[in-house]
Amino acid sequence: MFDLHSTDRQRFFPEENSRPNAELNQAVREAMAPVQLPRVSWFDYYLALKEQKGDPVEYQNSWLLFSDGTKYGRARDFSGPEVAPPKDDPRALWGLMRTYWKTRKELVAKELRELQPHIARYKELQQYRSAPLQTLMSRFDEETKRWVQEPADLDIPALEERASWLKEDIENCDQHIKALGNQEEVQHVFPGH
Repeated sequence: MFDLHSTDRQRFFPEENSRPNAELNQAVREAMAPVQLPRVSWFDYYLALKEQKGDPVEYQNSWLLFSDGTKYGRARDFSGPEVAPPKDDPRALWGLMRTYWKTRKELVAKELRELQPHIARYKELQQYRSAPLQTLMSRFDEETKRWVQEPADLDIPALEERASWLKEDIENCDQHIKALGNQEEVQHVFPGH
């Protein structure tokens, strides 16, 4: 079989060595190069969706429910499916929104109930100590590519701030539930339906 190496090609096809042809050949090679298709990052899509719609709550085992009635399936990955709110069925939309706010309130209230005794206990423990209580904090070490635990001061004010935010969020949930009203009042919540 006859193989033309680059030096042979230059000898047998000198026109390829001319500058315009070389530029043309380069342009053809670039045009013929396979297209690098973008890869969808479903996890980043999910994070963008959360940024747009707020934090979801668990709904019917494998679904996440957002406050606007959007359902997002996440059985094994973050690729969905995504189900838009039922705009043509105001009662169904009302039910999804009410479920969201009631579920969120239950979750937030549970976290608050669990957090408050810990805060009281930490304050009690800290009261008779000269130095701050210590805790182990996990962080990812970029150099070793491993999780490491390091001691840190127990930040009781940060826990109190979280408890305060949880109380505010419970009030926010109550306001949304009240604004949604009863099922009989769906016409007032969703005018035009």
